[in-house]
Amino acid sequence: STQAISAVGILIIGLCKTWWMVGIGRSLTDIPVIFFNIVNRTLRQEIVPLEILGRVNGINRMVSLITVPLAGIISGIIAEAIGVQNLFKLTGMFLLVISISLSLILRTSISKIQTGNF
Repeated sequence: STQAISAVGILIIGLCKTWWMVGIGRSLTDIPVIFFNIVNRTLRQEIVPLEILGRVNGINRMVSLITVPLAGIISGIIAEAIGVQNLFKLTGMFLLVISISLSLILRTSISKIQTGNF
């Protein structure tokens, strides 16, 4: 999953000290986000009825932009308490656990739907 690849990139940033390893970690973090954004926007345009697409896109953008300052405040407080490098390690591990868990849940749910055991 793209989220797991991003999580590995964040872990690399937190664990490595050389600039080129941080660059590799940053690339692993950002490239999957680009793919996710393309797929997300394409699916939204395909699924949402045309007459409400503008509203859905507006709400999606508003929610996305509102979370940026909130995430900055929260991560700044945590970084002050435990350090920036430890914050990257903690975030990477947290995202990796979430992505693996979601992958297992979705795989189980999809197999139940396909077999009719839902």
